[in-house]
Amino acid sequence: MSTAEIRIEDGQLLDQMMQMRIWLDRCQFEPSIFRYFHSGSGMVVRIAFPAEAEARAFATEFEGRILP
Repeated sequence: MSTAEIRIEDGQLLDQMMQMRIWLDRCQFEPSIFRYFHSGSGMVVRIAFPAEAEARAFATEFEGRILP
């Protein structure tokens, strides 16, 4: 399992969540775990995928990173 992390600025959560869902559906990716929490002036979203390639593609698409 591989986890991607992205940051979302305040006021952008709804729009970003919609964009993530559209992208996940288009790619036919099914995340294993979805977590989010407040951090500073926004949110941090962590999504675990069964395949590292899926996590990397998600992180690339949404300007995130892969957690160690």
